[in-house]
Amino acid sequence: MAPAREREVLALPAQGRFNAGIATALTLGDSAVGKHIDHATVETHGSEPSVGWDGRVMH
Repeated sequence: MAPAREREVLALPAQGRFNAGIATALTLGDSAVGKHIDHATVETHGSEPSVGWDGRVMH
């Protein structure tokens, strides 16, 4: 199970927010948001994100 803060970060893209909006809403830095998303990707897929993945939620 993901830590509480990670779950907060992961809930916001589902609401249509991107990294900058997530960072502002949770008073985090953009890099912290990316790290939470990277960690969740590893936990979900069981491996490191693919080459070129930078953890950003983009449109």
